[in-house]
Amino acid sequence: DDVVMLRCCVWNSVACIDVVLSGGSHTPCERLEHVRSLFDVYREARFDVPIHSPVGGTIIFRNDGYAPPADTIDAFVNCGPCSAQTLRAACGSGLRLGGLIVTVGANGDGTSLSGINQKQTSSRTRALSYETDGDGRRVWDVVIEHAKHARAAYVRNLSVELSRFVLFPNPLRMHGTIYGSLGANASFTETAVAATALFICSRPPPAAGPRVNEGNSVIDAQYLRNVPFLKHAMAAADSEAYTRGLELIWAYSRWVTDTPATRAQPESERRRLAVSAAIPLMCASLLGGEYKGHRGASGYERPPSAAFDGDGGIQFGYDPLSKLAKHALACLTPESAARLTAAIRTHFDFLGPAYDPLAVLIAFDELRRATKPVRNLACGSTST
Repeated sequence: DDVVMLRCCVWNSVACIDVVLSGGSHTPCERLEHVRSLFDVYREARFDVPIHSPVGGTIIFRNDGYAPPADTIDAFVNCGPCSAQTLRAACGSGLRLGGLIVTVGANGDGTSLSGINQKQTSSRTRALSYETDGDGRRVWDVVIEHAKHARAAYVRNLSVELSRFVLFPNPLRMHGTIYGSLGANASFTETAVAATALFICSRPPPAAGPRVNEGNSVIDAQYLRNVPFLKHAMAAADSEAYTRGLELIWAYSRWVTDTPATRAQPESERRRLAVSAAIPLMCASLLGGEYKGHRGASGYERPPSAAFDGDGGIQFGYDPLSKLAKHALACLTPESAARLTAAIRTHFDFLGPAYDPLAVLIAFDELRRATKPVRNLACGSTST
């Protein structure tokens, strides 16, 4: 979603836009190289060097840790995690009085919930975390509160209750359109299909709780309802794929409810966690996905984290820090991963959620409503 935001929203804007490429599982330099490899319009992109869009806008890629000068930002768009340094500057002294902050997947007032976008990156580790101040409060929440009071900032949150229902069209099925022309870019298509497959096949360990599974279920249920290929597969309740899906649901529910932490939870929470992955697991199976270790499928590689202990020998997920796991769908056997991605390319009219384009469009619309010319917009973006 972030690369589409860069190509279709940022590139076609008349604003001056700073795009902060975050750290985390990839370095900012790796992220910029990925953007350059995807789109000819960004082929010559460099950090801190302005690029002029065809409609009169200016785009400047910034390294995570960038601190904009005082009173230069009209709006900060929370398209991904960033360092505490960038966050404090972009929502503090860098934000003009009365500026806008657009959050993605936060609470309605902009404070952090449990999503990834409000986490902070670190120059010392690839992991993301909710950094806290000396009083134990999350840095994100402190910054948002300060922005509201010291900068008179107003916040607009893109709620998951909306964004999970706004899916990208499949560019391979939109011939003759500008967006459809992106389908001719093999690297872009591979990235878009892999991102969609992530919502279907990669299941988190018990420590993650039910939120990721439940959010993915909302998305995958739309595929089950609207993709004829999946609707027909669901109707064949005696099929091999359907039976395999039931087995996976049972195995996952036993795993996530039988850890020391989950055994101590109330029965209602254990039940909620047990069924949280049912829709994605069935969707993955109906699309031909076979998990490593299930029914003796070879290739199981336990992710290097104790969080995956006790999974019954089935690789439900993969190492989130792996640079190759997302594109390889490392939790599936290679043959079944190829079947699943081919089914998405061929049968899906829509792909994953359009979080970041929606967030940027909200920023433009809010500034238009306020009759403000957009002089400078800061987008924190993971650009993967």
